[in-house]
Amino acid sequence: MPSNPLRRYQHGGDCWALVTGATNGMGEEYALQLAQLGFNLIIHGRNASKLDSVAARIKAKNPIADVRSLVIDASTSTHDLSELKKLLAEVRLTVLINNIGVVTQDYPLLEEQNAALIASQLSVNTLFPTVVAATALPVLKRNEPSLMINMSSLGAFAPAPYLAPYSGAKAYMLGFSRALYNEMHCENRNVDVVCMVPGQVVSGMNEGPPTTMMPMAEAWVKAALASLAPGFFSKRPAPVIVPHGVHSWAARAMSIMTRGMNDSATCSVTVKLRNKKLDSTASKTVDSSNDEA
Repeated sequence: MPSNPLRRYQHGGDCWALVTGATNGMGEEYALQLAQLGFNLIIHGRNASKLDSVAARIKAKNPIADVRSLVIDASTSTHDLSELKKLLAEVRLTVLINNIGVVTQDYPLLEEQNAALIASQLSVNTLFPTVVAATALPVLKRNEPSLMINMSSLGAFAPAPYLAPYSGAKAYMLGFSRALYNEMHCENRNVDVVCMVPGQVVSGMNEGPPTTMMPMAEAWVKAALASLAPGFFSKRPAPVIVPHGVHSWAARAMSIMTRGMNDSATCSVTVKLRNKKLDSTASKTVDSSNDEA
């Protein structure tokens, strides 16, 4: 990156960023690129060995970066945040990337998902990011100007069939972020709250190969960070950003389409993806049966 789009949040040096869901995909890319920009990192995941691997990759590319791991299972209904609070008391946090998210990979009907699976999805996608934001916010206020990024999805604008809990959760994150943005404005705080809105990205949630509509995580995160650069009229980023060019055009198109047109397009795309997944699963089942024979 030739310039630093996050220089607003690096006042005084030795500044830290917390990235949740950092063990693969977009979360890992956020961590790698923030380290490249000069931030020290707290990386979160539920698997300590995977976090160690990510930390090693960060250190290999940025030897001077300080990297600490935070192990919490976000899928439970209650979260022990004592280790997070301990880390936040030890470092100067100026950036929080609430990246964590999960989606069912096989596009099930709602009634095919048991209560435990639904609760787990909602905890990862809504409850955990909310409590992390609440825990980190006093620290971000103390270290102003600071930044909080919450991740939504184009699914918040166009709720997808077979992904009802996920689409609902991402709509929550959009509303939560806008409400918190307004709260910071009312309180005259210099905590910039941004809701990032990706479409499909090749990451832990979506398999490749990359296409025009589905970029690699590296390219998407690069665009997301660049979108935070100060503008001519304001140092603050916009409250809602769709950073990837093609995704942004899709969002604009949806904004001028009727609800019926939006629903029809969303259903068409999602049904095709679901059928492709079902065909792939059936093919793998046949291959496995042949191997056993």
